[in-house]
Amino acid sequence: MCRGGGKEGRAIKPELSSEKTEEFIRRYYALGKRCFMCERIAKKIEQKQPLSDGELYHMRVCLPALEKTGKQGSPV
Repeated sequence: MCRGGGKEGRAIKPELSSEKTEEFIRRYYALGKRCFMCERIAKKIEQKQPLSDGELYHMRVCLPALEKTGKQGSPV
């Protein structure tokens, strides 16, 4: 168990605006759905479920990397 009041393991509300989350979904689906983690994040956003810290980090890092690598799979 985490000590010191950290947020590890707890779901939180997305810190991104609805415009940013909609943009993430649009850009991700345009790539052809190559990352299972991004796929899960996109579905959670569409279902208006909260995202974990790890999911928020992944969506910020993976999507730009996927766009750079040209749909070759998840680099993260």
